[in-house]
Parts: sequence; structure tokens; C-alpha cells
Amino acid sequence: MNQFQQRSDLTDPPNKQNATRLRRATEKDAAYLAQAFIDFGDGITESLWQDNWWVSTECLPFYTRLFASGGGFINHKNCIIAEENGRPVGMFMVGAVEQPTDISREHPFFQALYKLIVPDEVYVLGFYGNGTPPNELLAFLMLRTAEEVAVKKGRNGLNFLLSNRHDWLRDFLIHHGYQATDHVPLPEMIGAGAQHKHLELMNKKATSPDNLR
Repeated sequence: MNQFQQRSDLTDPPNKQNATRLRRATEKDAAYLAQAFIDFGDGITESLWQDNWWVSTECLPFYTRLFASGGGFINHKNCIIAEENGRPVGMFMVGAVEQPTDISREHPFFQALYKLIVPDEVYVLGFYGNGTPPNELLAFLMLRTAEEVAVKKGRNGLNFLLSNRHDWLRDFLIHHGYQATDHVPLPEMIGAGAQHKHLELMNKKATSPDNLR
């Protein structure tokens, strides 16, 4: 029996006084999702784009098309958006990461990334506000919702992928019972991406109905 605590409704706020809600993203959200993902990447996404190994287009339009396409892990179908008073204030991607494509196998960043990934396990990427970390209440709501997605996919664990630049997220996850289980060094990157030195895997396995409260 899966031990993650389940919430009854994806859009229910943690209390009735708060105007925060979560909703599933649609294709119309692609531009917002792309910008939030670039912000979370904190230089990684721009570095991959600047390498120009897969596409000759501008960074934001490229990721916007990815999120709109509905194919692969980076797409709106895997995304959940947080809103306050009807305005997007955060997003995250959660789902099973597919096997690398032939094209992604060629890039050192993805070679490092896939060393941490077990096919069909559930992973979270993103988890970011509008250019800044979400407040504690919003982050807690996002975490619980990500855990619910893992439950619905029949898993009793959830994995986060982050870099050494995501200290706030690492501290937040540790506070809620997650632990680092593996990491890999990143290849040398250009621009702001050079500040990312390693990727880290953090996860938590549910062991009792109350252990995620």
C-alpha cells in the first residue's frame, strides 16, 4: 500500500483564507513555463542554448516551443502552475523521465544528468517562483502536490534534481525529510552556467502515513 498522504483536490488551498491554488498547465502557458524554467536553471538553460548543439534560435522561443509541444519530459503536460489571485507565481514539472534521445546522449550535461536517473521513477524539476524561490507556504503546497502525483503514478517515493546553486531548495527538502542520495560533477559550462558544479539527487521514501506531515 502506498504510504504518501494524499490531498483530496489539486486546487484546494492549504487554508480558505489564502488565494493560492495549483492548476495543471495548458499549452497556452508555454511562454510562462519557459521563462520560469530558465529562471530555475539559473544559467544552465542559457548555457545549453549557447552551446548551439541542437538548434539555432533564441533561448526563450526555443523553450517555449518545447513546453507547447506536449512531447518529452519538458512539456506543459508534466507541469503544474501555482497562482495567487489568478496570477502565476510558480511552477514545477513532475513525471517520469524518459530514456535519453540520441541527440541528448551527445551532450556532456545530459550524460551527467542521466547518471542520476532511473527510468520510470518520478522526478521533479523547476519548483520556482517568478525569478525567486517561492514563499514557505507556497513551496509546501507545491511539495505536497508533487508527492500526490507520485502517489497517483503508483510510487512511494519522489526524487528532486537540483544543482549546487539551489541551496534554498536543498534546505527546504531536508527540513521536510528528504535526503541527498547521489550526485555527479557537471561538465564545464559557459556564462552563468559555469557556477553550477554538480547535479544532486534528493529523495524521500514514504514509510508511514504520517511521515510527510
